[in-house]
Amino acid sequence: MCSPNDMKLVVHDPAGSDGGTYRCHVKNEFGESNANLNLNIEAEPEPEGDGPTFIQKPRIISERGGKLVIMDCKVKATPKPTIIWYHGGSVLKESSKLSMSVEEKDDIYYIKLELKDPGTEDSGLYKCNIKNTMGELNANLTLNIEIIPVIKEKPKVTKIIKKKTIIVECKVESKFAPQCTWFKEKSAVREDSRHFVRIEQVREGEFAVKLEIESCMVSDKGVYKLVAKNEKGEATSQTVEVIDIPTEEEEPKKGKKPTFAKGLQSLPTKLSNPKSKQLTHGVSAYVCTSVPTQQCC
Repeated sequence: MCSPNDMKLVVHDPAGSDGGTYRCHVKNEFGESNANLNLNIEAEPEPEGDGPTFIQKPRIISERGGKLVIMDCKVKATPKPTIIWYHGGSVLKESSKLSMSVEEKDDIYYIKLELKDPGTEDSGLYKCNIKNTMGELNANLTLNIEIIPVIKEKPKVTKIIKKKTIIVECKVESKFAPQCTWFKEKSAVREDSRHFVRIEQVREGEFAVKLEIESCMVSDKGVYKLVAKNEKGEATSQTVEVIDIPTEEEEPKKGKKPTFAKGLQSLPTKLSNPKSKQLTHGVSAYVCTSVPTQQCC
């Protein structure tokens, strides 16, 4: 770039290839001139190596009947990468139930996380961040932990008299909705026009399992229990006995309290012999007449 009083060449972001001899040639009608300039650029050598790449894709392995969970992968990287595990966005640290290891052979790294006796709180997204100066790699693994159902309380019985309905209810703890079967004595209760099984989620990890019996009959009396199952196993509740069946007679009777139709009256009595020295005390009898109320059917 030239001006009457100034001549300038600007090189942005110079690199080693920009070094060398530069010449400025200036010419007009009276003659010409040349200016030579040597430019030496000392650039840092470009880093050598490779960013992390997967040799074995991330996976989740369950061992010892689900009591040990292993998450692992293999990567190739140069130079050696830094490795950080996350769960739910928080950095993981080793503990009595959690261990992390890295085995190195040449430029290949076997990365492993071991989780002992996992519980539902260990479910969620796990991320392994693998990073070196040449690049970055993330391994994302989603862990779903399911344990056998847990029933902590005895079932309870509720009567709805107006509908002649009985509800037997039990709370079950499970990661997902379990398969539920109600038993009366030793026989499974099958759903029909009077018997209904309803499973309602109370909150995360807890379900209310209800057996509704409509148009109750005497044959519905008996001992009931719940069996809840999932892929890990099953749980059986305590038994509860249905003794009373709601009937129409149990409804409150309708009617009115007694009222007086006629006020109280005093009835005098007479002495049998007024001249006799023998005295007879007169007794006043109060007669109360009431109107009986009719009971409504």
